Amino acid sequence: MRFPFLSALSQRDFAKLWAGQTVSLIGDGIFTVALAWQALQLPSPTAALGIVLVVRSVMRVATLLVAGALADRYQKRLLMLGADTLQLVAIAALAYVVAGRHLEVWHLATVAGATGIGSGVFLASSSALVPELVTEEHFQSANSLRSSSDLFAYELVGPAIGGVLVAAVGTAAAFAVDAATFLASILALISVRPRGILDEEPSTTLLSDVKEGIGYVLRTPWIWISLIAVGMVGNFASFGPLAVLIPLFVRDHLHGNAAVLGFVWAGFGVGGLLGAIFTGSIRIRLSSAVPAYVGWGMSAVALGVLAFAPNALVAAVILGVAGFGGQIGEVIWDTLLQKLVPRRLLARVNSTDWLVSLTLQPVGLALAAPVAGWIGVAGALILGAGLSSSAMAAGAASRAVRNLPPR
Repeated sequence: MRFPFLSALSQRDFAKLWAGQTVSLIGDGIFTVALAWQALQLPSPTAALGIVLVVRSVMRVATLLVAGALADRYQKRLLMLGADTLQLVAIAALAYVVAGRHLEVWHLATVAGATGIGSGVFLASSSALVPELVTEEHFQSANSLRSSSDLFAYELVGPAIGGVLVAAVGTAAAFAVDAATFLASILALISVRPRGILDEEPSTTLLSDVKEGIGYVLRTPWIWISLIAVGMVGNFASFGPLAVLIPLFVRDHLHGNAAVLGFVWAGFGVGGLLGAIFTGSIRIRLSSAVPAYVGWGMSAVALGVLAFAPNALVAAVILGVAGFGGQIGEVIWDTLLQKLVPRRLLARVNSTDWLVSLTLQPVGLALAAPVAGWIGVAGALILGAGLSSSAMAAGAASRAVRNLPPR
């Protein structure tokens, strides 16, 4: 194919699913804006928003390990169908309740919990489904396309449409539009025919399957070292706190308003999109995980350099570099897992990866503001970058990460 980045689209089932999920991701971006805005309209808005976000995060994390074991037992496509259907019904019901003006906090919390469960099942299954839809030479392209659609649809287009919808026609209509977008993913999932489906009846218990997945990670040094260095330390110290530190940096150092914040954040999304396209367009010899660490390290260092940005334009460019490097790491990492992890364990390893990566992220978020108040926002950015880059350098220096096992 003329554009290697797009080569996975030659696989018809993947192309259909990618298109459907891209539409659904736009809806997810709409939902993020509408949910936050709706929570802020309730009595005690700050508490309401906190409850909703915590419930969604906790339910997603609590679902991951079981979802991974189920995905390795049964058809991932059917689990993803169930997850999308659950979210469609929950968000459609929320649109109905909001339209009737009878909304209470427990309504939002219930829907947040349902979408957390649905997204947990989807996260555990979606990456593991890729090898069943494309041949191995297209793994890198497929992962680049998935990352690109996530950044473009969920991070950029969806929130922009969500803001316009909420302002123009209200949150009920925005929720209804989001619910409708799940139909695109559902129809795509119904139409695809994955390869290599396991038809035999499972002979083990679900708990033993979960233990087997965790045991594989613990016996595979290049995976657990990376989960500690990047998933735990990186997300805790650098990537997790961004949602707090970037707004504080724009307000206190750049003296900007909401428009400036949006411009600066857009730099991260654009850089990530370019990083995903770049990684999908080149051939990388994956006998080592070091190229992924180079990308992650670039991102961590850039977030430290951000502390010295004199204006919004420079800050946006630096965040663009951070997003670019981060996506290099993520695309290569997904490809490594798909190539080196046994197919029957892939969903469980993916779910363990997500669990480790998400568990400490809220802690980093919670500590970001106090640390910034103690040593300043710039100091918090530099400290986080130092911790993250040190952990990543130590991980990249290990023999297990530098020399991956033969396939």
